Amino acid sequence: MEANDLWKAVQNLNLSDQQIIYLRYFLDLSVVETAEVLQIAEGTVKSRLSRALEKLRVIIKQEFPVFADKREGRDA
Repeated sequence: MEANDLWKAVQNLNLSDQQIIYLRYFLDLSVVETAEVLQIAEGTVKSRLSRALEKLRVIIKQEFPVFADKREGRDA
């Protein structure tokens, strides 16, 4: 999956989920740094990130099935 395609999938999330994924994975900030930027606890970053990633997995399976199949080792 290309970064541009991944960003398109991320844009289907609500703004707070987009923010946390962008900071953590696109800007490669640590959990501590992400918590500082958002002014929230580290544990909150982890829980929000977990929920956002689960939503993103669903979006990728529904909206980008070719990428979901490749990730699971199947050819589309």
